[in-house]
Amino acid sequence: MGAFSTGMASTALSLLTKFGETVSFTNAVQGTYSPTTGTTGASTDTVFTGYGFPTGFSAVELAQEEVLVKDVKLIVNKTSQRPAVDDTVTFSSVTYRVLDVQEVKAQGADIIYILQVRV
Repeated sequence: MGAFSTGMASTALSLLTKFGETVSFTNAVQGTYSPTTGTTGASTDTVFTGYGFPTGFSAVELAQEEVLVKDVKLIVNKTSQRPAVDDTVTFSSVTYRVLDVQEVKAQGADIIYILQVRV
């Protein structure tokens, strides 16, 4: 990370901490399949947190078939792990499924993530 991207990440975190809310992600990794026994091992969950600002989608975005009216656009600070499609994220006591992740970068480093999430 360069000085510019470090400053941008710090500013984003400061703003999301002040105006957003705590979000908690869960990434479930399925266990491996054993052809010998025909079973799948236990899945493991990785939980990580950050700060997010939930907002709505614009009329142009809602005109796209992939975005539903009840979907939420969630702007999240750079977290210890990059959110991924099919992770779950909980904020405001509601759990959502991550449908899309876009990263905003500066100097090649992630600054924030813009997520499409759905109940």
